[in-house]
Amino acid sequence: MSEPRTDPLMDPTGYVRREVWPPLPAVFGGWLAELTHRATAGADPATELAVPDAILETGLAIPGAHLAPDGTPVIALVDALTLFHLEHLLYPDDDTEGSSLAIFEPLVALQLANTADATTVSETYNPATVRELSAQITAGEYDYRTNETVTLDTQGRLTHGLNLLLAIVHANAPAPALALYHYDTNPGPYRWRGPAGFTQKAPHDD
Repeated sequence: MSEPRTDPLMDPTGYVRREVWPPLPAVFGGWLAELTHRATAGADPATELAVPDAILETGLAIPGAHLAPDGTPVIALVDALTLFHLEHLLYPDDDTEGSSLAIFEPLVALQLANTADATTVSETYNPATVRELSAQITAGEYDYRTNETVTLDTQGRLTHGLNLLLAIVHANAPAPALALYHYDTNPGPYRWRGPAGFTQKAPHDD
């Protein structure tokens, strides 16, 4: 169906480039290697670590970071791993099966959206929501944690996440989402038959 996800423990730089959205500079891979080492060694999630100078020099905001009494920028281990969507590494004994995080390319989003049956489309399709999410994706402000999980049933048909998938198609840009699949093989490809009134953004539209 798709290529296996990059393993953050084996290739942290590849992980931040391919699996984190938006993609981060390669220097974050080195930081992630340190964080994952600490996590797998059983470090306390609340341990505060200095934010590396190389990370600060990128100029990117680091949510959760704050200044220590001596003025050093620090961040709790759990907060740092959360930036990479890998906080679960701190809790290896948690048997709760969660949804996996995936980066949906527009073509994949289009194919999956097309599996929704007429009832799902009529009950869930909201043009205003699609436009809002599309604008967030285009502006780089979209947060997957505030949106529903993309879910496909045992027949391979979409049951949740239609508006998000259509927003990815409309924005013509990849975006992350939690995904839950209940089938073993890819039932596609599909012929696109979007909801009435839905238009796909052209590749070079502003």
